[in-house]
Amino acid sequence: MTKVDLDAQANLREQILFGMVILFVVILFFRVVYKGQGQRVEILRGQIEALQVEKEALIQYSSATPRIVRETLLSERRGIKFKILAGQVRSSYDDLSALLKEITAPQFLGSVRVENLSTLPAVLDQGFSFSRTDFTLDVRGSFADLLQYLERVEQFPALANLENISLKIAEGQPQDVQAEILGRFFQIKTTGVVR
Repeated sequence: MTKVDLDAQANLREQILFGMVILFVVILFFRVVYKGQGQRVEILRGQIEALQVEKEALIQYSSATPRIVRETLLSERRGIKFKILAGQVRSSYDDLSALLKEITAPQFLGSVRVENLSTLPAVLDQGFSFSRTDFTLDVRGSFADLLQYLERVEQFPALANLENISLKIAEGQPQDVQAEILGRFFQIKTTGVVR
C-alpha cells in the first residue's frame, strides 16, 4: 500500500484536472437543477402577476357595482303597477309631461345627468282602453348610479314600461356609462276620456 503525503502540493496536471471536475459539476448544476427551477420560478411569477391583475380587476368591479339588497320578488316590486291596473291605486301621473318632469328632476336623478329627451305623439289603442306614448331618454353617469336610477324608475308609481336599455362606455370618460332608455307611458281611458 502506498503512503499518501497530504502536505504535498498537487502538480499542474492534477490542479487542471481538479479545476475541470469542479467546473463540470458547476455547469451540470446550473444546466440541470438551477435552470429547471429558474423556469418554474418564471412560470410562477407570471401566474402571480396574472392573479394580481385579476384581483385588482375584481376589486374595481365590486367597488363599482352597487350593493343593492333585493328583498322582494319581481312581482312585489312591480306591485304598484298591478294595483294601478286593478283599480286599487290611482296612478300618480295622468300625463306624460308630469311623468317626464318627475323622472328627470335633479332629486330623482341623483348623480345621473340627462343628455337628451324626446317623445313621440300618443297612440290610441282601438282594441283596449288605453293610449300609449313612447319616449327616449339619454342619460349619463357611473354604472352604479345608473343601476340605482333604473331601480327608481321601475318602482315609480305610473304605468310606464322600459322597453329597451342600451348601455355603452362614454367616449373620453371610461368611468361614465351612457344609457339610451326607450320607454312607453300608458294612460287608461275612463268613460271615453283618456286619463
